[in-house]
Amino acid sequence: MYVFVIVFAIITVIYTALSLLVNRKRELIYTAFGYEEYMRIRAKLDKYGISTKTTSPMGLGNRTNPFKNTTQYDIYISKNDKHKAIKALNE
Repeated sequence: MYVFVIVFAIITVIYTALSLLVNRKRELIYTAFGYEEYMRIRAKLDKYGISTKTTSPMGLGNRTNPFKNTTQYDIYISKNDKHKAIKALNE
């Protein structure tokens, strides 16, 4: 049992370190909750030609209302596109 916990902890640390290294040229621009909000924000960014990368942290979802989508979507953009993205989101 202890071996499993140690292996899991090591894998988690390695995954987190690699994620930080890969995403250091990107910046979190928006966190959307639910697929509809995510698609609305992506459409605004796509209109300006801004490429995005999206992550969705694991979660248990909404237990009080299973019919409402509350999935979290973290939308990252290149640091060079930050000003264009802010303009697109304020439109």
